[in-house]
Amino acid sequence: AGTTKGVFCISFPVLGVRVRSLSYFRIKINAQTTMKRFSTIILATCISILAHAELKVHFTFETLQSSVGNHTGTLKNGASLTHVAGIPVLSLGANNGYFDMGPSVGEVIASLNGFTISTNVYIPSTTTLGGNGNFIYTFANSTNIGSDANGCIFFGANETRYTICLYNYLEEKSVMANYRFPTGSWHTLTYRQSDNVGELFLDGEQVAIGQIPIKPSDLGLTPYNFLGRPCYQGDVFLKDAYYNDFRLYDNAIDDATIALLTANINTLNSGMNEKQIYELMNETTLAGHRFYDDIVLPTPNVCGVS
Repeated sequence: AGTTKGVFCISFPVLGVRVRSLSYFRIKINAQTTMKRFSTIILATCISILAHAELKVHFTFETLQSSVGNHTGTLKNGASLTHVAGIPVLSLGANNGYFDMGPSVGEVIASLNGFTISTNVYIPSTTTLGGNGNFIYTFANSTNIGSDANGCIFFGANETRYTICLYNYLEEKSVMANYRFPTGSWHTLTYRQSDNVGELFLDGEQVAIGQIPIKPSDLGLTPYNFLGRPCYQGDVFLKDAYYNDFRLYDNAIDDATIALLTANINTLNSGMNEKQIYELMNETTLAGHRFYDDIVLPTPNVCGVS
């Protein structure tokens, strides 16, 4: 208090939002600063730091409705809701199926600066990745961004890449792992952006980070919000994929919360393995008989068996 300048270090526990690379905040004051002014600074800082990440869209796929907000999705081209190991999932199917999240989700997109998008996703090893398309999710102002050039967000499985543009592919900004999205097993895919820094997580581990100068709010309200469908005409749809627990937050969630989002992965993978084994056994025949079939047990008291 007797110096011309002082530095006060204040630490706050933060729930649901990550403070980037800072464990404390420094507030510099001079000898003329009144305690009232200092208290105001601290209060304003606390409010800024403790702004939490609110869940704005949450499709569990138990139904077509989001568990938060007034959002109702639509199944397209044979996509369906089913279960794996008792957990509700979305199945896209093999016929260009997709899930239309509805235009109301675009209202959320128009409000986002810092944000987090997360979902569990399964892409079978039989799905061919490469070329154009294979978008895991899309938020767009058109279904023909190539010619309309009015902006979109998408996550591409071909390069494990989050991309945003105000026009089209000629000026995309991306954060990418630069490898094919892993196939044949379930994974938790999470993208988090705070200020102009985007981070990509796979199963709770950071796999890419980069500068992203464009925010979703720069796109305005996106009418076309899809899971599995591209926003460029001629691009391929993501085929035979499954989704679980799609989430959209209005801020950057913290690392601990990102780790918690992987909770269903082991159960989903075990359930998917059992499903595939059952399907294989049910379809396999040996000498005219199915490899998997019902067994007729002897009746009671025959040969001493009961």
